[in-house]
Amino acid sequence: MLPICHSAKAVMKFAASSTNQKLIAELYCFKTIFGILRRITIQVQDNAHRALKLLSILEGKTTGELSSEAIDLYLKSKGAYELGVARSES
Repeated sequence: MLPICHSAKAVMKFAASSTNQKLIAELYCFKTIFGILRRITIQVQDNAHRALKLLSILEGKTTGELSSEAIDLYLKSKGAYELGVARSES
């Protein structure tokens, strides 16, 4: 069994039963520990696609890996990982 992560404890507050709480906590930890990835689809110009394919061959990586690295660098440069959403009290 995976340990309950700190963030999973916050998620558990919203689960209805103790069984659901345990499952949510374990799933959240699994995703955090093992880095489950989400799939996205993007459209690029032909020259960008060709360059990406050639670079992937040269570096021995998939185009998906290169795309993920590029997105990660962009998000870090913009400080996007520090962004958050606050719930408004009405």
